[in-house]
Amino acid sequence: MTIRELLKNKGAELIGVHPDTTISKAIEKMVDRNIGALIIVDDAGKPVGLFTERDALKALVRSGMNPDILKVKDIMTVDLVVVKPEDDLNTAMSIMNKLKIRHLPVVEDGRVIGIISIRDVVNNLVGKLEAEVHYLKEYISEGV
Repeated sequence: MTIRELLKNKGAELIGVHPDTTISKAIEKMVDRNIGALIIVDDAGKPVGLFTERDALKALVRSGMNPDILKVKDIMTVDLVVVKPEDDLNTAMSIMNKLKIRHLPVVEDGRVIGIISIRDVVNNLVGKLEAEVHYLKEYISEGV
């Protein structure tokens, strides 16, 4: 399966915030939307980073700063690892596993068109395994 197919199945809605958004507002948005990462976009709408749950926890624990004052731009990930829509899902899974990351922006023609998470990858694999088990059970029961 390609990343494009996964995005089509799950939906490719991009949820982002401005770099000057406070950590507390970013966390609130993530909680409201039940997501683990936000794309960070500048005034021109260009992606400039990624803010994840892990970024928030590290910043708050290490800095001891007020989340109503600390900005996303102060702690976001700026050196993004990305995938392309035509990449295979196994490639994305390998990247996530090797780098110990849970979110990958999907970039096409220089712009982010979606984000995939490890949950998306696992859900896809579980769906395939369930289908395979179903067909194997059917095959075995017919052969008896």
